[in-house]
Amino acid sequence: MKNRLLNNNSGYSLVELIIVIGIIAVLTGLAGFTISAISTSKATAAMQNFDTELSALSMRTKSQDGDNAILLKREGEGYKIYYGTSSDGTTAKWSQTSTSAEASLNRVDIYYTEPGGSATKLTGDMIIKFKKSDGSVLSGEGLYEFNKYGSNKSVGRITLNKSSGSHYFGK
Repeated sequence: MKNRLLNNNSGYSLVELIIVIGIIAVLTGLAGFTISAISTSKATAAMQNFDTELSALSMRTKSQDGDNAILLKREGEGYKIYYGTSSDGTTAKWSQTSTSAEASLNRVDIYYTEPGGSATKLTGDMIIKFKKSDGSVLSGEGLYEFNKYGSNKSVGRITLNKSSGSHYFGK
């Protein structure tokens, strides 16, 4: 009886182990793909939120106070957008508290290119201001490239045109 119990305890076969390892590899690949897709969607959402805030600023400037401006400020793994006023587009008054941000652009890196310049990662503050009379851009014109956080993979661009004040998506 004792001999029969020892003979039946043969363990797992090599084929069974290979199948289990294959299943684990497939699940790991799917998890990596899912994480990448989530990261891309967060950067895309940040780009769309930024475009929405540009539209809101343009409308506020035209319909309310011509001194309206936004501050795009790097905070942690993304950016916050604060509304304030600026008479010249370089100095401004902001109501900055952690709860007063109009929008958060999470898990994204933004690279900014001035007209005729080279791309630099936004690490400081960027003031964006429109002119009330014709909607042109007084400060902040140029190309904003949105990348997945911690990566150089671009998900899209927004160009802010100085003369017309228009902003549009691009790849």
